[in-house]
Amino acid sequence: MKKLIIAGAGPAGLAAAISAPEDYQIHIIEAKERPGIKLLATGGGRCNVTNTHTIPNFIQQFQYHQKFITPALTQYTNRDLRQFLLQQGVKTIALDGFHVFPNSQKASDILYAFYNKCLQKKIQFHFNTKIQNLIIQNNTIQAIQLSNQQIIQLDILILATGGKSYPILGATGDGYKLVQQAGHNIIQPLPGLVALQTKETWPTKCAGIVLPNAQIKIPNIKYTTKGELLFTHQGISGPAVLDISAEVAYQLTQQKIVKILCTWNAEQDIQKYQKLFQEWHTHHGKKNIRTLLSQYIPQNLVNILYQQVCNDQDYQANNLPSPQKKQFITLLTQYPFHITQTAGFSKAMITRGGVDTKQVNPNTLQSRFIKNLYFAGEVIDIDGPCGGYNLQWAFSSGTLAGKIYGQ
Repeated sequence: MKKLIIAGAGPAGLAAAISAPEDYQIHIIEAKERPGIKLLATGGGRCNVTNTHTIPNFIQQFQYHQKFITPALTQYTNRDLRQFLLQQGVKTIALDGFHVFPNSQKASDILYAFYNKCLQKKIQFHFNTKIQNLIIQNNTIQAIQLSNQQIIQLDILILATGGKSYPILGATGDGYKLVQQAGHNIIQPLPGLVALQTKETWPTKCAGIVLPNAQIKIPNIKYTTKGELLFTHQGISGPAVLDISAEVAYQLTQQKIVKILCTWNAEQDIQKYQKLFQEWHTHHGKKNIRTLLSQYIPQNLVNILYQQVCNDQDYQANNLPSPQKKQFITLLTQYPFHITQTAGFSKAMITRGGVDTKQVNPNTLQSRFIKNLYFAGEVIDIDGPCGGYNLQWAFSSGTLAGKIYGQ
């Protein structure tokens, strides 16, 4: 019987094993002591496994490589994933109509749906085991060498070794060494879905405050994110920040400080604020500007802006000087933050970078260099925003790679 080796027992590796042909002997090699350790931590242990987007809309949310991810995501959709889970006895729900979680709100239910299916298929697991080297001859992987020097012959190898995010949960980036042994390029791994640290120190005073509908952009780059923004003791976080963080991380490799612009409320643009200030001047002239602004943004933020614009001098709506009004509107719609660094891989949810997609066939996830090598999941240079996109990619890419098309 032919032998299929899968490196990694995370979502992509488990999905690959389940979709693999029945006439293969399947082994999963995992460096940690059990499967899916990172999966258990996702969504605060609740596991936002996917979302309810249509697949065309789903794909559009990925900033890069949309054509590359299309075959995997169309062959194994979010509906397919939810149907599989239901068949395994795990019901899922989207309470907000978008984010999909297990009904139990337990990530362990997702993990064991896949793990138990693997056990039913008699898939053999090897925990606390690392692949040290690939033994390659004539553009074919003949065998792998384990860290204990054991040599295992194989017919197919799928690398689902993940990235470098959350090293406390076991991520090491060791899989990249194997990728390079196979002759593939690695796009520089960078932290993604990670908090950002600002040169500005005032966010510390607002730590814990959330803006529910902020908008963030990097000047001169056509990429904008919307959603919650959370102020932290070191800067900013929240979905709107996390979704743009990988791009900021890349920009930080090109320059020491990256400027981003924040709109406190995405529904209020410059014209709306101009109209609002005029209405205040006309109908609420005797009211303090602080009081009026606090109807739209939290009081702590009002105080910060007021200090920066008015140097704490009080103004009523009918005597606010034009320069100050203009500055208020500018800061409310394009507040500049200067990012000095990310919180790093130790706090990152995903990795941007990895196997160069140009060297992988998107229709099979087969190496363009080595015919019996496939890739799946975070080890590939694919990263999406918050909201179940990255887990769906892991399951979809694992499922496609596991079919070992092209053999």
